[in-house]
Amino acid sequence: DIKLKKNVKYLTSHLPVNVAIWDWKDDSGSDIGFIAQDVLRVWPHLVRSINGILHIFKELVWKEVL
Repeated sequence: DIKLKKNVKYLTSHLPVNVAIWDWKDDSGSDIGFIAQDVLRVWPHLVRSINGILHIFKELVWKEVL
């Protein structure tokens, strides 16, 4: 979920959803992957809201991408 991330930068990609890099707002480090809000627009069936935070079913995203 974008609400948990800061300093988000998108990488150019040939995928339907761009890959992003970001820092976690809780200062636990950096990461690379997809933003749930972006995945929601393309593959809504791969995203669920749990306690108001969007989560991606990552194992299913790769099946869509590959």
